[in-house]
Amino acid sequence: MENLLIKYMDDRYKFQKAFHKPPASEPGPVITISREAGCSANWLASKLREKLDAIFYERGKEQTWKVVNKEIIEASAKELELHPSMIKHVFKGEKRAVIHDMLLSMSQKEYRTDFKIRKTIAGVIRSIANEGHAILVGRAGVAIAHDIPKSLHIKLQGPLQWRIGVISDKHGITQAEARKHVLEIDKSRVRLLEDFKKKSECIDFDTCLNCKNFSTEELIHLILKFLEIKRII
Repeated sequence: MENLLIKYMDDRYKFQKAFHKPPASEPGPVITISREAGCSANWLASKLREKLDAIFYERGKEQTWKVVNKEIIEASAKELELHPSMIKHVFKGEKRAVIHDMLLSMSQKEYRTDFKIRKTIAGVIRSIANEGHAILVGRAGVAIAHDIPKSLHIKLQGPLQWRIGVISDKHGITQAEARKHVLEIDKSRVRLLEDFKKKSECIDFDTCLNCKNFSTEELIHLILKFLEIKRII
């Protein structure tokens, strides 16, 4: 048991050390989009990618952008040689108790500690961010790529009651059920960011956009302006 505990704590130390490696030479550009429950990010990211590709094409550049979201789960699971379902709890900000982690590692062949899973996820996201021309939707992208100079970090938000209405209409559920869903998702996303940042650092977004007050086209227009100001495009 003592040796197992030492190995567990060693894995934890290696995760913290490897997770925050300095960025590669001239990484990026990368855009991260975080969001509160009820604020649609995937559709926005898809439309933003189309706009960016058009801008680059007009400038005679063949480089295209990519939207990355669920692919991170698949790539991380593949590297860990696990089924994606075995790492999804990490993306929900859920943690297994230390003793539970240790006991599972002794009883299951296909097992990776949560620290190992997070380290792998961080490596996958960082690699995508360093490669550049990527729009990362969720997955704690801002915590992992915030130190890249050529980056823009966006948070989509909106009034709670408005977001409850969006979720209620979208899923055909009551306001009470929607409220519970929204609050649970918001909390899980906060936990996820906490899991992937240094304990001493504060993650700041470059801009927070109110989805209630702007259409998708207006949001894209604002984001493009921010990209111009930061000289990313």
